[in-house]
Amino acid sequence: MIPRIYYYRGDGSLYNEDELSRKTLRNINGMLVRCFMQNGSIQIGYAEPYRASLESGRDFESEPMMYLWTWDNIDETSHTLIGDDITKFSQTHTPVRIDRIARIDAILYSNPRWGGRLTNRFYAGET
Repeated sequence: MIPRIYYYRGDGSLYNEDELSRKTLRNINGMLVRCFMQNGSIQIGYAEPYRASLESGRDFESEPMMYLWTWDNIDETSHTLIGDDITKFSQTHTPVRIDRIARIDAILYSNPRWGGRLTNRFYAGET
């Protein structure tokens, strides 16, 4: 079965779907995503498909990894970052092997820079 990317609106309705490829990975840059891995685990974070190739020096097309990042210091109730001006912006970057992804769910316009909710939780369909 060919892995797919499903694009959701914030209300949880499906907007579009596409085959998972290097080309379509570029489309999810910065979006909050949920990666279903072939081993049954789930990884959630903001997609950063270019970071691994920039760090390794490999071409994007041959890079086996991508990163998902999450906020380290977030209040999920108020959707605000907490801490001092240095620590509140800390993030954790988790490497994810692209060839082990079975499916990706992505929330359109979910990055806080685009007006999305400041959260580490995958919220599509939640009120």
